[in-house]
Amino acid sequence: MDLPQEREVFDNFKQYGILHNKRKTKRVRKRI
Repeated sequence: MDLPQEREVFDNFKQYGILHNKRKTKRVRKRI
């Protein structure tokens, strides 16, 4: 399982997910 390209895509997806979660959390906090 040595696919640097796939790992890069996964890391980018993880980063995007974290950013999206942070935005969602901020919105939820503001709403509450």
